[in-house]
Amino acid sequence: MNFKLSEENEQMKTMVRNFVDKEVDLYANEIEETEEIPKHLIDKAKELGLFGLSIPEEYGASA
Repeated sequence: MNFKLSEENEQMKTMVRNFVDKEVDLYANEIEETEEIPKHLIDKAKELGLFGLSIPEEYGASA
């Protein structure tokens, strides 16, 4: 059984991977030690539209 992501999902996957590789990984130890995510990473994740991904549009999530 092969599973293929849609083009939109592939783009999202690539964008998230780039964000993690370029920005989040730099703070991984700090996040692990403090159990807190730096505000600038949260703000960047919001800019990228990563908040509310699991919420359907009809309930207010962004498209």
